[in-house]
Amino acid sequence: EMCIRDRRGATRLVRIVPYSFTAPSGRLDALKRLLHDFFGARADIRVRAPLEYGEEAATLTAPGDDVEAGERETAWVVLFNLAQTPESEVHGRFLQELRGELESSGGQLLVMVDVSAYHDKVDSPERRIDRLQAWSRVVGEAGMSAVEVALDEPAGDAVLEAVAAARWRSPVESEG
Repeated sequence: EMCIRDRRGATRLVRIVPYSFTAPSGRLDALKRLLHDFFGARADIRVRAPLEYGEEAATLTAPGDDVEAGERETAWVVLFNLAQTPESEVHGRFLQELRGELESSGGQLLVMVDVSAYHDKVDSPERRIDRLQAWSRVVGEAGMSAVEVALDEPAGDAVLEAVAAARWRSPVESEG
């Protein structure tokens, strides 16, 4: 039995950050359900306005964006779209910057790639696999793992296990 629910779920703030795309609200609801399953029913999950392509990570963690975030244990969930072509100098750099910001301030970071929009557009399993491998490589170069998630389907235990394995925690947080 996996025990990944945190009793302190009520104190945790989970920020979903769609990167350069707008996910349909139904898919964001599915992601919230998945994250509640992982972080606990009492976690405070909020969806941030999508970041623009090429936007800097500092805009996320800048003081004033969310005063509470500095006072609460925060998990950042960066949501990419498989339909986008991953680029080391854009997406990879963004993740490295965000991870750098969190190294000192504490927090967690989870990278998810929503494959559902790609399902809608592309029939070829080979192209899907190639694109997923490209995302895995770019996210891996930034020192993390990407979790593939189809937000148009119910999430199973395998996705929760992938989330647990892929979650990056800052050294500050792991000490506590």
